[in-house]
Amino acid sequence: MTNRKRGQGEGSVYRRKDGRWAGSVSLGGGRRKNVYGRTAAEVRAKLDEVQRAIADGRPASNTRRTVGHLFDEWLTAKRDTVRPKTLDSYAGLIRRHARPALESIPLSDLRVTHLEHFYRDRSAKVSPKTVRNLAFVVRAALAWAERRDWIARNPANLIAREGLPRLQHREIQVLSGDEARSLMDAARGTKSEALIAVALVTAARVGELMALSWDQVDLDAARLRITRSLQYLDGEPTLVEPKTRAGVRELALPPNAVTALRAHRVAQNETALGLGKAWRNRMNLVFPSQTGAPLNRHAVLRQYLRPLLKVAGLPETMNFHLLRHTGASLMLARHVPVPVVQEMLGHANPAITMSIYSHALPNSQGLVAETMNEVFGGD
Repeated sequence: MTNRKRGQGEGSVYRRKDGRWAGSVSLGGGRRKNVYGRTAAEVRAKLDEVQRAIADGRPASNTRRTVGHLFDEWLTAKRDTVRPKTLDSYAGLIRRHARPALESIPLSDLRVTHLEHFYRDRSAKVSPKTVRNLAFVVRAALAWAERRDWIARNPANLIAREGLPRLQHREIQVLSGDEARSLMDAARGTKSEALIAVALVTAARVGELMALSWDQVDLDAARLRITRSLQYLDGEPTLVEPKTRAGVRELALPPNAVTALRAHRVAQNETALGLGKAWRNRMNLVFPSQTGAPLNRHAVLRQYLRPLLKVAGLPETMNFHLLRHTGASLMLARHVPVPVVQEMLGHANPAITMSIYSHALPNSQGLVAETMNEVFGGD
């Protein structure tokens, strides 16, 4: 081989036994970049381009990979590391928003200005929460590319958080005690009674209730166990594990919920006998559809909750998650300790519970003052 040494850090150029010319340059950290060409001059030109890319903070690889290619490869890599519903949400954000605006840009050419323009455009058309979710997904995908040396640095890291739209704080919607009782009165004796009762007294998520099976309910002990959630992925009902260990929990049931569940089981058995082979409750679900198939949250809202809201004189725009918020708020308002409510809700720690439901303790400071007065005050 013919070899000509270049200056320190410039890389070396040599001719291989097959007649082709090759060169390499150090990228630091024990890594080297190899280039090839038909002539020594072509290889030297390529090495010079690598050096300029390094100096400019661009990737050293002369790749044709676009941002669209990155999104495809990143989503494939995430398939084994995140929950299916999370992956579906990432893919949806990319498909609806990021891909149309960014996919054709060569990854090596992506700059902060591209992202700033993209976020400004989205901010004028979608909610601040959607823009921030987009920013998270794009930043994560680019960080993944950076770790693989596809880009020299992540341009998303250079965008100040202040440059993204600020989230608007909205008070969560809950029912008062009287409104919750009105809803239960409207449900009494209907097909919805057990579902509404269990939702209010346990504050379980709608997906957890849809996944609840009879083998997880002990009516004699007045308890049920939450171990999974029902989600629809690509249109198919799928049972998934909770996000955290705290999501697996055992919940106590008050007498009214036990009574409603007993009546519900009797009615369900009668329906199954009547339908015979047409009954499709293969998962042994407590709250399936009228034919035994898994429900989805839209059907629950349309068939079970919305008709009751009308009877109870409550706004029909309320969603099913309202029952979880209401149950948690009523527990806290009646001085159930925060760690107990946290356990009921399946939150990972009490801070999450209080960050969502601090409104439920409007008189907490007054309670502290009264308690301190009893300890230190006079008559």
